[in-house]
Amino acid sequence: MEASLVLCRESMMHATHYSREQRQAWAAFDDDDWGARLTQQRSWGAFGARDALLGVASWRAGDSDEAWLDLLYVSPTCQRLGVGGALLGCVEDEALQLGFKTIATQASLHLQPLLRNRGYISLEMRLPVVRGQALPCAWMQKVLP
Repeated sequence: MEASLVLCRESMMHATHYSREQRQAWAAFDDDDWGARLTQQRSWGAFGARDALLGVASWRAGDSDEAWLDLLYVSPTCQRLGVGGALLGCVEDEALQLGFKTIATQASLHLQPLLRNRGYISLEMRLPVVRGQALPCAWMQKVLP
């Protein structure tokens, strides 16, 4: 679990779409809360040589027939190498097999290009404030095949 939290923080701190202050506020999440999200939701991990954690994703049931992608983070050393896409594919496949019709998420500026390339559309731009810092993001959704 600790490796997952470290990976998420490192990924956040590498998200250059945000200022240093924004990244620090984002990465100051509560370990217990995030640990619970990873263990209580449907979670996936991507592993490399010597079982090194390369990325994590978690999702849960949303409203009615919609799945909710909660977390998707990739180690900064493995970004743009297909790890995020592979994790997203696992989440989408599982959600589809379980009967979900759509999948939605609140996507950081850093995640949005991957999601757009995978067929997600932006439904609404959002500006949540996290620990005093506004973090622009988008509510995005994809209709599953």
